[in-house]
This record gives sequence, C-alpha cells and structure tokens, in this order.
Amino acid sequence: MIFVFLALSAQYESWVLPLAIILIVPLAVLAALIGVFLRDMDNNVLTQIGLIGLAAKNAILFVEFARQAEEDWKSIVDAAVEASHLRLLRRRPLVRPSPKLQIVKQSEG
Repeated sequence: MIFVFLALSAQYESWVLPLAIILIVPLAVLAALIGVFLRDMDNNVLTQIGLIGLAAKNAILFVEFARQAEEDWKSIVDAAVEASHLRLLRRRPLVRPSPKLQIVKQSEG
C-alpha cells in the first residue's frame, strides 16, 4: 500500500491526489460488491480482482481529468464536475466487449 502511494505520488508530484485515489478505491469496491450481492451474482476471487482493477482505473482517470481541468484555471468544484462529465458521459466505458469476444460467444451459443 505504501509502495502504491509513493508511486502515485511520484507520478502526480503531489501528496494529496494519490491519497484521494487510495481512499476512494475501497468505497467503490464496497459499492460494487453490494451490487453483486443484490443481483445474486457469484462473488469469487476473480470478481473481486476485477472490481478492484476497475475501481482503481476509474479513480485514476477521474483524478487525472480533474487535474487537467484545474490546470485550465477552473475552480476545484468546476474541475470535479467537468471530470465526472468527461469520465461518465463522453469517454468510452471502462469495460467494452471486443468483437472477438462477441464472435466467441455467438459460436458457443
């Protein structure tokens, strides 16, 4: 955990931004696990690793978009709103099935 924090601190050249990423990932994973339980889906190690990976990627991208917006002389709140708008509405989704995967699923079923 400390190594991840130090690596992110070196990347962002800040002590606050990596802290935001590290604190939001467990909350995002908890919310995703609640969704898994509510839908009565299988909860195994692969599911948990995937959820942690997606949560970390989403947090890093959100912080990066907010940092870029803040560099464009926007307030912190405006930067966060713009980052969420860019991340959730305009960019491609985190999980996107590839055409190859769709062909494999069609051949199986």
